[in-house]
Amino acid sequence: MPKKGGGDPEVVKGQKIVVGSCISCHHLGNAGGNAASPSFVEVAGRAVSSKDYFRKVVTDPRSVNPIATSMPAHPTFDDETFNALEAYFKAMMPIERSRATRRQYLERRSMLAAYAICVRSYLVMRNLYAACQPLRCG
Repeated sequence: MPKKGGGDPEVVKGQKIVVGSCISCHHLGNAGGNAASPSFVEVAGRAVSSKDYFRKVVTDPRSVNPIATSMPAHPTFDDETFNALEAYFKAMMPIERSRATRRQYLERRSMLAAYAICVRSYLVMRNLYAACQPLRCG
């Protein structure tokens, strides 16, 4: 759910499109599917910073990556649809792209990736500790 713009009809329309067309493959944390590698954070960044590229990928993904993509094409998406998607993704961005530099965006993305690695490491260590508990004496 976007952090801001929840009452904006364009954002709400974009959210409905995402729920109907995108969430089964793309993910945001534990929400959504895992069939597509770009997360919603990455998709949001592309939608806001590279509108032409984003639109090309969505309407004809094989024109951008003919071998590796399994994303279905959405040739019926028009300007109104893309405007709603872009409004939704702009609303859910961790920092506003209009105010952020590319460096700030990459720093935020790196921090999120480092945090995810720390969480995974913690979970592995917690599970290892729990598995070893029955072996401890006394």
